Amino acid sequence: MKKLAGAGIFAMSLFLMAPCAQAGQWMRDDTGWWWLDDDGTYPRNWSRWLDGNQDGVYELYYFDENGYLYMDTVLFDGTTPVDANGAALGPDGQVLTERCDPDARVIARIEERRTEELSAAEVWKSQMDAGINVTGQNLPVYEESENSIRKMGVHELSYLIAEEVNRVREENGREPLTIEEELMENAMERAREAAESCGANGQLSHLRPDGSRGGSVVERPNYGVGENLYLKGIADTSDAPAAAKAYVRDWMASSGHRRNILKEDYTETGVGACVTEDGIITAQLFVIGNAD
Repeated sequence: MKKLAGAGIFAMSLFLMAPCAQAGQWMRDDTGWWWLDDDGTYPRNWSRWLDGNQDGVYELYYFDENGYLYMDTVLFDGTTPVDANGAALGPDGQVLTERCDPDARVIARIEERRTEELSAAEVWKSQMDAGINVTGQNLPVYEESENSIRKMGVHELSYLIAEEVNRVREENGREPLTIEEELMENAMERAREAAESCGANGQLSHLRPDGSRGGSVVERPNYGVGENLYLKGIADTSDAPAAAKAYVRDWMASSGHRRNILKEDYTETGVGACVTEDGIITAQLFVIGNAD
């Protein structure tokens, strides 16, 4: 049995190694194969592009809720076959391959954009503090409006994100999730917990302060819980509707977050947000309910 710290990973955090870096190894026990990352965690209920034999070619693998590799089966209502080695196959029956980890490339682009936004904002603020007129310069001006996050509040931002997720689900042929007030409160708690445990490098943890999985915050009866976390470098003076769309857009660019958003089994959701010095952390809970 796997007994490792950080075992409750449902979605990818922002700050991974650079694209194409190999940071783990295949492991096997009496139950099956699983992937051990160098930080002691392992993917579960998740897909990962991996270069296990370090030949410079990445293959796509899927892991069950316990972290074990799916092998020689067909997933997602018959749409995704995986071979006897666990590698996902394309429509032509060939193993899907990439020269670099696509997830890491997307995350790197998101982080690069976040860094550029923060740098530009710092330049703008320093110029304003110095009394320099920056009107017309190509810098993000966080001019506060009535729709700013600070004026509307993080609860309203959270509802906007939940509604945007439902819009994207319907756009992709999925049923909208029921937005439950109790789950909104649970997600708000998870956002605060993530902010408190956020590492110096901005890494977010799917474990709670007591070491339990993030989904344990949900007390209502259910058949399963998933979680998305995200730290986005925006100010609370930013436009809330635009920020909600940006959060969901970035989540949809990551395979792990996207799978949670579009998973057909989920029926209920709650979203929470927490303002920090580095930006705003959002947490979304996805629930398969109701197990009375």
